[in-house]
Order: sequence, then structure tokens, then C-alpha cells
Amino acid sequence: MPICKDLIRLKKASLHPPPALDTGGDIIPWALLEYKAYVADRRNDTTAVAESRCGREIQVSFFAARPPRVSYLCVFCRPAATEEHQDEEEVEMIPMEPQVVATDENLILLRIVVSPEKDIIGGNDLYVYRPAGDDGPSLTRLPRPPRGTIFNSNQVGILSCCPDDRSTGLSLLRPHRAPQDEFHMVAALCNDNDWLAIGRGRFILHVYNSKLKTWTATKVSVEDQHFQKYQDQGYFVHQNTRVLAVGGEDATIAFVDLWQGILFCDLAHVKDKPWLSYVPLPGTPSGSPLSDDACLTLDIAVVNGHFKFVRHQLQWKNCPTCYRNEYMEDGWMASIWTRPVSASSLLDDSWQLVCDMESSGMDVKSTPDFELLPKLVASEPFQMLDVSHPTLISHTDDGTVCFMVKINRGDAEAWVIAVDTVNNRLQGLAEFDATRYTRTAFSYLHTRISKYLKKRAPGNSAY
Repeated sequence: MPICKDLIRLKKASLHPPPALDTGGDIIPWALLEYKAYVADRRNDTTAVAESRCGREIQVSFFAARPPRVSYLCVFCRPAATEEHQDEEEVEMIPMEPQVVATDENLILLRIVVSPEKDIIGGNDLYVYRPAGDDGPSLTRLPRPPRGTIFNSNQVGILSCCPDDRSTGLSLLRPHRAPQDEFHMVAALCNDNDWLAIGRGRFILHVYNSKLKTWTATKVSVEDQHFQKYQDQGYFVHQNTRVLAVGGEDATIAFVDLWQGILFCDLAHVKDKPWLSYVPLPGTPSGSPLSDDACLTLDIAVVNGHFKFVRHQLQWKNCPTCYRNEYMEDGWMASIWTRPVSASSLLDDSWQLVCDMESSGMDVKSTPDFELLPKLVASEPFQMLDVSHPTLISHTDDGTVCFMVKINRGDAEAWVIAVDTVNNRLQGLAEFDATRYTRTAFSYLHTRISKYLKKRAPGNSAY
């Protein structure tokens, strides 16, 4: 059945990416990567190509920016000469923004639709993009799972693996490793189609192994001990919102319901032990899973063998110039917890609170960029601004969290700020164009991709 073009279509702003920024040629240890890619013929030394399902050439390039500026991808589908005079609805094209589904180390999992505008579902495919490596950048289209299953972006993640590093408990891709030693797995957790399994902690796990180049589908269940402890009157609640690569010798991946808790799966042993372990998240939810995007107030990351979790909340006060019972924003607060990811501690519910910070006490004087924010009549920093979208930085354990700032939630003009939450200090600020996002929504994610890019001469990053 054709999808209404007015509901899903490429926005004009997606055809005009920002200018490439000069990073000075230095390696950037981490980056913020925009969730929606641009559709434009932009190339640099990270450009890789592959064929779409319909045989068209797909081109992907990565454009790095020093955070808190946001990096982005450019995707392009090169048209064939024979299509110049065809009806637009019949031409294979990119009819909606490609999406960054997940990243891990030097890999990006992308969703790219290449199809006539009248048949978006038919051209929906996952691609694995590697911006840099010993053999140069690469782009690979994954085969579809059995029965043509299409995953939601919040169900699927990617895990990069290297056998020689399993003894370290990490899954890092070292520059000196032979390319044949490197592989990856893509995993998606879906609800079991059996209605009797709903709420009983039973799911279908789909796994793609790049060495075998095949998908497998396995029925998995929450371990009895965990189900008995965390189910509510026989009903287990889990609506996946994020997938995290944990790694280690068991190739562990984590499926996260940011409102509730974490399901762990050891991909290396799932055939013999189709079990899921569970850990609840700390604190009291500040929103509703039925009405809010969890990413507006919550985030989670793996940092040095520990989970780090942030819960952000706006603060409100009575509006002196409004009618009775009306409120205005009065700054915000953020709480950060941490706990080990090791299997031996999964049944231990204790999270350690790292810090509770409030924007009213933030040191902004040491960051001249603070003057870029609009001057509102307020006695405290951020007092009358809308702040949301916390994003944890997982390359270091220094307490850095990025937030999105707007005057009003529906504005296209936005800023990204980096905050040292432990010392309550503003570290940096950059403009962000939110034109392509309806109101405030999930717009970017943290990635370590940038650290794998080769150091290059300034000014030679794009063409």
C-alpha cells in the first residue's frame, strides 16, 4: 500500500548540508553525529560507495566537526542517464532522510531508503558504513532478514568485534589488526508474535554476523530469576528505546528501555543460552513513556566498563505576570548515576549517584561563547530557556554531558552546550540548525568514529 507523500518525504533543508568545517587537521577523540543525514553529492576522503537493492550507486561521506558542533553524513544516490525523462514517482531515489541507527567504534549502522517515492517500504535497507580503515572507507548493504522483516530504529544496534581483544574485556578495533580479524554483528530485539508471550519477557532476537553474512532468528526469554524479581503481577514491561554495544568476550549487547531498565544479551552464546538478564534503571521517571520521547530527558552510555545514566528535568515556578496556576521555566537539573556492567553484579540494583547539578549554580563566565545565547530577562543562566536532549559522552569519565538549548521547544534555532556536570561548569557552546526536526526531538548521538580518521592537512577534508 503506497505511503502518503505528505506524511513521509524528504525535507528541502536536507538537500543543503552545512559547509564543511576545518578541524585543523587534528584527530577528534569524540563527536556528536546528527541523526538525520543530508542528501547531497558531497565527497571527501571518507567517501564510500555501494549498490542499492535496485542497482543504484549509493555514496556516503562523513563530515567531522569539533564538539559541541554536530558532525553529519552526506548520502547521495547517483541518477542514471535513462531516468532523466521518467515520471518522478517512478524513479528510484532517496525519498526520505537516511538515518543513523547506531554506531560502535569505527562503524555506523545506517538506514537508507532508495525507491520510487510511491513505494518507500520496498527500498528500506540497512547499511554498515566504515569511514576509515586500513583498506580505506567502506559501505556494505546488509541482506534482509528472513521474511523481509524491517526493524524500527530503536530496536537495532551494532557491535564491532575483534577476537584478539576479547581477553581485555573490550571490543575495540585496533589499527594494527589484520582486516580479516575484524567483524561485526547487528542485533535487533523484537516482540514475539505469539500473543501469549507478550508481557512474559519473551522476544525474538535477530542477529547478523558479517563473517557468516547471514541472519539468524532466536527466541529469547528473560531469565526466570530476573523475571520473578522484576515482573509486575506476571507482566514484564519493556519498550526498547536504545541499543548499546557493551562488548567483552561474550559479545554483550544491551537493549535499553530508558523509562524502565536494561536487557543484556550475550550474542556469543545466544544459541546455547537464549536468556536475557535485566537491570532496572535508577530514579523516578520525569515523564511518561506514552507522551514523551525518552531521549528528551534521559540518556545512557558505557564508560570504562560502567554504565552511566543521566536523568534531566526542567524546573518550574509560578509566572508573576500570568494568570493563576500558570508556570514558567526556572532552569533545570540533571542527576547522573553509574554502575558496573559486569555480569556478576546484574542482580544488584544499586546504582551510585555521581552528582546532582542545578543550572542556577552553573559557572558560565569561563566560556566566552555563552554570549552567543539570546539575552532574556533572567537572573540565572538558562532560567527562561528550554533545555533538553541530554547526551552522555562515553570516551572519558569526566562528567561531560551535552544538552540542546532553545528559546521555545518548537524553534528551528538551537544551540548545543557541553557541561561539566561534576563541577557544574559550562565547557562550550555551538549553534545547531533544528529546521529538520519537529519541535525538540532526538537529533544527534555520541560517537567515537572521529578518532579513527587519519590526521590530515587543514583545509583538505572535503571536495
